[in-house]
This record gives sequence, structure tokens and C-alpha cells, in this order.
Amino acid sequence: GDTLIARANVPDEFGLGLVYTGFTGTVLAFRTAYDSWSRLGTMDSASGTAMNSWDSSVGVEFTGPRLGELPVALRVGSRWRDLPFPADGHQVREASLAGGLGFSMAQGHASFDLGLVRMTRSAGIGISESAWTMNAGLTIRP
Repeated sequence: GDTLIARANVPDEFGLGLVYTGFTGTVLAFRTAYDSWSRLGTMDSASGTAMNSWDSSVGVEFTGPRLGELPVALRVGSRWRDLPFPADGHQVREASLAGGLGFSMAQGHASFDLGLVRMTRSAGIGISESAWTMNAGLTIRP
């Protein structure tokens, strides 16, 4: 009783990441990846053919001031990527800028992180969207 609606190949991804830790208390990072989404073909005639895409980001983390006895990590980064599914036949592009703080606690056995991200997305067809995302995380290591 089943009916095959579509068949597709999983996209290949080729990526590269670099991290530089040559400055005391500072980490610089870069990554980029290429996804061959077009291998999916036309899964749905309403959405069109998936487009190949790039996804890249760069960031830095450095030791900031101390909050009492707590060392504070300061973070800033940016990401830009193409989304695989077109809007009205145009590639959708997304860019974001992020910043955050990290607090190491319990002699390195726990950390509390706060972040804020500003994201914008557009396909150059007169429609765009933007968002703010705030995040918090608690990590506990035995």
C-alpha cells in the first residue's frame, strides 16, 4: 500500500576548520563548509530544486576581566551562509553576529554561558526577516 513520492541522494559536505591558540588567553577560529544540496534534485515541485550552499563563520574568545574570583571569557563571532532551498528561485542568504560571556566556576568543573545573536535573512526579492536570539547554558563536568 506504499507509494514512492520522491527519491534523492544525500548531499556531500566538504569543510575546513582552523583554530589558532598562539596568543595567551585567546582562541581564534574559522570554519567553512560547502554542501552539494543540488544532489537532492527536485523533491517537491512546489519548492523547486535545492541549491548548493556555503556556510562559514569566524570567531574569537579571549579572557576578559574577573568578576570577583570568576574569570570571564568574552566571545564574538559572525556567520554567513546560503540556505539550500530557494525563495522565488533566488538563493536565500543569512548573516549573523554573535557575542557572549562565559563564566568558569567550581575550579573548572562547571561553566555558565550567556549569548546574544542578531540574524538577518534575505533573498533580494523585497522580503527579509531578522531575529534576536538569547541563550544561556550551564555545563557541569565531573
